[in-house]
Amino acid sequence: MQLEEALLYPDDIDPRDTIRGALTASGRLEAIVNDLLQLARLRAADPAPQELIDLGALVTEEAAQGTGMPVRVQVNARVQVRGSRIQLIRVVNNLLSNARRHADSRVEVSVGFEDGNAVVAVVDDGAGIAPADRERVFERFTRLDDGRLRDSGGSGARPRHLP
Repeated sequence: MQLEEALLYPDDIDPRDTIRGALTASGRLEAIVNDLLQLARLRAADPAPQELIDLGALVTEEAAQGTGMPVRVQVNARVQVRGSRIQLIRVVNNLLSNARRHADSRVEVSVGFEDGNAVVAVVDDGAGIAPADRERVFERFTRLDDGRLRDSGGSGARPRHLP
């Protein structure tokens, strides 16, 4: 629609702004399509190749690459997991993106072990999630009202928050 408006009203619409908006929208659509394809692959039980991954290094690298609010990473132990690097990167990036978007002033990530399991905890100091919504946010494509108010983009769940 924005592209059509730019063509119909060339004197009223800034073409550079329109192109930037179209590129942003197409990037978002590409991400959604990739997510849907990934869900379809998971349902088809087409497993991604597994490898031994240093989880602390992966989280540290992904936190450093993001934009916006800086993320403090604490690696409590050398944690190695067997899994799909690309799937872990997608999960970590989703958690970091949501934490940055909802944080007031800080985002912290810790990597370690708990009861023999590898644990990545992403926390921020934002408003948090109402108790009634804490299970619902892990359902596919759930967005809470606060998320819609802050940002019209996104399609997933949000991490827990600092008290």
